[in-house]
Amino acid sequence: MELDLTTIALEILNFLVLVWLLKHFLYQPVLNVIDQRQQNINNTLAEAQQTQQQAESLQQQYEERLAHWQQEKTQAQQELAESINQQRAEQMAKLEQELADLKEKHQASDKAQHEQWQHHVISQAIEYGASFATKVLTPLADAELEQKLILLFCQQVSGWPPEACEKFSSSHNLQGQKLVVYTAYPAGEKSQQLLQQTLQTLFGHALDVKFVQRPELIAGVRIAAGAWTLGLNLADELRGFSDTVHH
Repeated sequence: MELDLTTIALEILNFLVLVWLLKHFLYQPVLNVIDQRQQNINNTLAEAQQTQQQAESLQQQYEERLAHWQQEKTQAQQELAESINQQRAEQMAKLEQELADLKEKHQASDKAQHEQWQHHVISQAIEYGASFATKVLTPLADAELEQKLILLFCQQVSGWPPEACEKFSSSHNLQGQKLVVYTAYPAGEKSQQLLQQTLQTLFGHALDVKFVQRPELIAGVRIAAGAWTLGLNLADELRGFSDTVHH
């Protein structure tokens, strides 16, 4: 079949028209749709990326918060342990102090009881000793022992230095007082003279002396004038020994 130019021209025209129609009514809408879908995809990807970034940021914040919380937990545990140890140490120190105070109180109480018991034992021993000495010495006491005690007393007083005698005489004024000399046994003339001479030497002048027998002295002499006494006898010596040890 023969092709003529008119037919070719018309075909070309039809093709161009078809192309124009396809471009404006089919291809362009398809491109628009594709562009729209691409834009939607890009938006979705951007949103997804933003969401991912937010998720990563939240995850980082969570991890930081978790690490901070773990640090706070560790610090709180350390502070709690230190507080417990400090309170334990304080309680232990307080308990040790209370135990020490209680021990000291018990020791003081035991010491006081021991001292009281010891004092009681010593007192009993002294009383028994004094009683025993009295029971032993009383049967042995006689006029001869008394004369020896009177002689010993006179020797001791005669051995005083002059200043001591003067001081004793000045501090014991006997003006207008009677001097009483007590003995357990009747004082013989020799003993009386010896005592009077000793007293005259002690006071520097003669004295009005009265001799009285006192058997409770056991043996020895006691001289009294007013509120003071002087002498050497077994009863006073035993009593003085007991009082001295007691005090």
